[in-house]
Amino acid sequence: MLKHSQVRLKDSIATKLLSYVFSIYLVVSIIVTLFHMVSEYRRVESNVIEDIKIFYLNSNPTMATALWEADKDQMQSVLDGIIRSPTILGVRISDISGRYVHTLGKTFKPESQLQSLEQGKRGMLVRKSGGDLFGYQFPLIYSTNTGDHHLGKMILYSSPAVIFARVQSSYLFIIINAIIKTIVLWVVFLWFSRFLLQRPLSVLTSVSQEIALDNLEKVRIDAKTFGKTNRRPNELQILGESFNAMVQKLLESRNELAQSEETQKRNLEQQVVKRTKELSDSEERYRRLVELAPFGIAIHQNGKLVFINKAGVAIVGAASTEQLEGKSVFDIVHPDYRQRVSQRIQGLIQNNFQAAPLFEEKFIQLDGNVIDVEVAGIPFIYDNKPAIQVVFQEITERKKWEAKLQRERESAQKANQAKSLFLSNMSHELRTPLNAILGFSQMMAHGQNLTPDQTQNLNIINRSGEHLLTLINDILDMSKIEAGQINLKENDVDLFVLLEDIKNLFKIRMEDKGLSLQMEHSDNIPQFIRTDEAKLRQILMNLISNAVKFTEEGSITIRVAVEKNLPLELRFEVQDTGSGIAPEDIECLFEPFTQTKSSQKSQEGTGLGLSISRKFVQLLGGDITVKSQLGEGSTFQFTILARQGNQGALKKAPSPQVVGVEAKEKHRILIVDDVETNRQVLVKWLTPLEFELKEAANGQEAVAIWKEWNPHLVWMDIRMPVMDGYEATRQIKATVAGKDIVIIAVSASAFEDKREETLAAGCDDFIAKPFKENEIFEMMQKHLGLQYIYEENHQQKLAETKKNGENINIQEEMRKLPRQWKTEMKQAIEHLNPKQIHVLMGQLREQNEILVDAIWQRMDRFEYETILVSLD
Repeated sequence: MLKHSQVRLKDSIATKLLSYVFSIYLVVSIIVTLFHMVSEYRRVESNVIEDIKIFYLNSNPTMATALWEADKDQMQSVLDGIIRSPTILGVRISDISGRYVHTLGKTFKPESQLQSLEQGKRGMLVRKSGGDLFGYQFPLIYSTNTGDHHLGKMILYSSPAVIFARVQSSYLFIIINAIIKTIVLWVVFLWFSRFLLQRPLSVLTSVSQEIALDNLEKVRIDAKTFGKTNRRPNELQILGESFNAMVQKLLESRNELAQSEETQKRNLEQQVVKRTKELSDSEERYRRLVELAPFGIAIHQNGKLVFINKAGVAIVGAASTEQLEGKSVFDIVHPDYRQRVSQRIQGLIQNNFQAAPLFEEKFIQLDGNVIDVEVAGIPFIYDNKPAIQVVFQEITERKKWEAKLQRERESAQKANQAKSLFLSNMSHELRTPLNAILGFSQMMAHGQNLTPDQTQNLNIINRSGEHLLTLINDILDMSKIEAGQINLKENDVDLFVLLEDIKNLFKIRMEDKGLSLQMEHSDNIPQFIRTDEAKLRQILMNLISNAVKFTEEGSITIRVAVEKNLPLELRFEVQDTGSGIAPEDIECLFEPFTQTKSSQKSQEGTGLGLSISRKFVQLLGGDITVKSQLGEGSTFQFTILARQGNQGALKKAPSPQVVGVEAKEKHRILIVDDVETNRQVLVKWLTPLEFELKEAANGQEAVAIWKEWNPHLVWMDIRMPVMDGYEATRQIKATVAGKDIVIIAVSASAFEDKREETLAAGCDDFIAKPFKENEIFEMMQKHLGLQYIYEENHQQKLAETKKNGENINIQEEMRKLPRQWKTEMKQAIEHLNPKQIHVLMGQLREQNEILVDAIWQRMDRFEYETILVSLD
């Protein structure tokens, strides 16, 4: 609160305002005075220069005549007349060559130091740098009948002192005038500020201090204090009237407030009585609710239980609350948990009694039985003192059920692991012989002299093997789905090519059954899409395979349309005219290992195709539905989400059959597999390409051969006795020399984790059994950079070689060969050693390729005698 005191004069607003205004005026006055003084100096300076010009104009004719006539006396007389002027302090005459003729009074030289200030028709004003003189230069011209003659120049000198002498009186007047005006205005400002501001503000200050001291009865402002009253009052008069009105309002409010306080006091006393009664009733209701609660509620205060409800008494195994008198929470908590409970209580206190989350403890009942309890600590006020309310309930039975569920979960996990292990083993055991079956059947299919029956038998073997592989993949895919190991692998797909491939795939089966396959698609479907091609292909093949299986006559139609553009949603339909599906079978149609009545009659399939198809469709962002009517056929419809594809990113068409390698050096290939037939598949495929091959039956043999032979590439089987492929790969890759060796893992397991595990062990790539011939060659081309010779180019080359081979004289060419080579070749033919023959022929090809081709032609026709004769 402000004390009642008089504001000092120097602190008043009027004094400060006056000082600010006067300071601003003083600065402006000084600037204006200086401007006037400068202007006056410039005016006097101009007058001096005009006087100099007049002296020149008056003396020029006489001086020019004297200079023309060389009359020095006359020249001196003119100069004496000029120098008598108070304005002219000196004069200098020079001839046309610049030589000084005469000088009188104050001058300066040389003229090179003169600075040009102004130039007119008759003269030039010059001034010396840093000097106290300035001069005006004029030409001396003598006029005759023949014209004007320039005789020289005349410089008249004056000084700033001459100018200052003239302006002194003017400066004095200007300064006196400025001082008088400043003093007068200061007095006027002072009088008006005191009369108009200081006195009214002092009154307002005194009034505000009286209001602050609550002396409202003494406060009253006379309107005359702010000057004469009139019809248009000023701001201070309005402020004074507002002060009077405010004081009146404050007096009225103070009286009303005193009356209101009395009324509120009486009301508050009544409310206290009422709230006290309500609180008592509420406390009684709370006690009844606590007593009836189905869980334990206890209050712990100052280290003791001061309250516990009936449910809590029963949980701790007491007969009544009297048995728990004087006991603490720590008396019923299991000894192993007491320290933790103590820390939780301290935590509640340190955290300003914020509620603690639920936690589990063990209590000891009074009879010694240990029970599991779920507890929560809550801040509480009991008898106006801080306490902790403990809410707890017994969970012994729940813990037993949880333990039982955990055991069942672990048992299920073990069973799932056992199933995965079983499937992995079965995958290996089934894919391993399939690798040999499909490998050798592919190799035999390349034979040149196969009969139609042999070709048909090989096709049956291949189709049966592929069908068996499909069944194995179905079982593995279902296991992957159950284990959550199926992921999308998107790539760019030519949808038209995909549909055409599928159509050709089922062409023979449908022709055998007399069925027609129709493809229909809308005009707006994109040719190139981005999706998981393998899963889309398998969905369509599963649906079409089912349609072919249950359709004896009629047709199968595949339709493709665009459902939405943004995002791209494609709709596929597979419609058949087969036997249809019973309504009761549709409900379980997509369940795994479930077959409809028609499937059971046909005794085909595993009951997994549709289940896998639905899972794949869901992974592709859509769903699958079926409509069917017995005797008329079925329609399977599904949608997928896709994106626009990139034509440039599509896979290239498969290469034709490889028949040779264009290489300057022979690559050493190590084949590691514990099954000899699997090794033989690779040996048979790679031997005609003249690779150097070695075999190993386990990882230990592979490491030993690697150390001795240093192969370029290793085909490493993973599952082998003695030492598996993982360990063999780690030992090879752990060395400096082994880091550059290409190791490709070969496994009969198709699980994704196996692929990741092999790459983590150091393998450069992975291929699953059963593999195909083109996959082997593509993998070697990828890692060794091989350039192959394909059948279509080789046939043309063979024709040319055959023609050249027929015309070559073998005996003549044989004579040119080394004796050692001929001896070894003869022994290899006589002992029927094809491996040695290939080695020797490879050595000869580098020297004479035409001769090698001619020898092979004779061998193909079994003309061994001719060759042996040529070797003698």
